[in-house]
Amino acid sequence: MKLSGCDASPGGSVEKVVAGFDASPLLPGKCGNCASYEFCITRGLSLKDSVDGGVLIEEHSFRKGEILAREGEHVRHLRVVKVGSVCLGRSSPGGHIDPVAILGRGAVVGLCSYFGQPNQLGSVALSSGRYCEMSTEALACLARSDQKIWDQVGRACSVAFGMIAGWTQATSRPQIAGRVAHSLLMLMEVHHSPTVTLPSHVALAQLLGTTRESVARALALLEAQGCIARRGSRVCEILPEPLSQWVFRQP
Repeated sequence: MKLSGCDASPGGSVEKVVAGFDASPLLPGKCGNCASYEFCITRGLSLKDSVDGGVLIEEHSFRKGEILAREGEHVRHLRVVKVGSVCLGRSSPGGHIDPVAILGRGAVVGLCSYFGQPNQLGSVALSSGRYCEMSTEALACLARSDQKIWDQVGRACSVAFGMIAGWTQATSRPQIAGRVAHSLLMLMEVHHSPTVTLPSHVALAQLLGTTRESVARALALLEAQGCIARRGSRVCEILPEPLSQWVFRQP
């Protein structure tokens, strides 16, 4: 991938960036038809800029276990998750990586690069899926000439902070069943739907600081309590009101 220089002054030209962007572009207008467009950082693009943006944005698929970002790495692009889920992690003093949060559609991987900073968190795919990759330089140029884009960047930062805080609350609950229940509410928010594809019991257990057997028992308990309905081994239909009430009653 090749990027040319960009005029960072107000109203700087996007064309100076896209001219050297070696990628297979999305077709003009495809963004507006994307199922994740409502949650995407590019949602505020004007029609003209969305056509120009088709030259800035390249769509990729990813597989379960693939590393989408490395902690401490300086990158020149953002990756916006279209389909699938990713786990954020941070290195501990002991040298291993501790999972921090699970994110899904609309999540921006590498957001620190927009501000010229290295990744503060690593990211690994929990499922197969797709993401859109775009130049941070080009997005910065658009934001300097279009307030809507700048607002979307601010919104993406706010959502990321909120999601990580929510997962911190979920993982801090004293009882395992409470952690699992709170995590299901978070997954519903992550996927923007009450029907979610669960991560593996192992992945969820690592995030919650427990065992996969404890996760399985907690899910069985919540199903018996009428808080969730399982649709096969991985798909789960969350009943928001009963589950929220159950979580509220727990310590």
